[in-house]
Amino acid sequence: MAPRVWEVEGVPPPTMKATEEEMAKARLPHSYRDYCSHLLIKLNECRQKSKFAPWACKHEKHDYMMCQYVEFYRRQQIVKTMLDKGQPIPDEWAERWDPFHTKKASPAASDSE
Repeated sequence: MAPRVWEVEGVPPPTMKATEEEMAKARLPHSYRDYCSHLLIKLNECRQKSKFAPWACKHEKHDYMMCQYVEFYRRQQIVKTMLDKGQPIPDEWAERWDPFHTKKASPAASDSE
């Protein structure tokens, strides 16, 4: 298996608690197969059992959202540490780190249009 995008020396990644087979059985899209997928599987099962009642599954949803926040914060701290050390951010991370594309486009890109 290829290394995860957000692994950096000295920062251990969280452990994957759901296997690929469990995620495939739960029919999770590939974009949701992250370190919080084990909680999403429980949340989706609860939603199906309660027939998507809005008042049901509050605890499962809170657990999943909290896991997503902690994972976002971990990635944010990795990038902050890299910037503090003066290390460049890899190109494949730049889009995730700058979702609003606040970086100015390079002149070569605008000339080709």
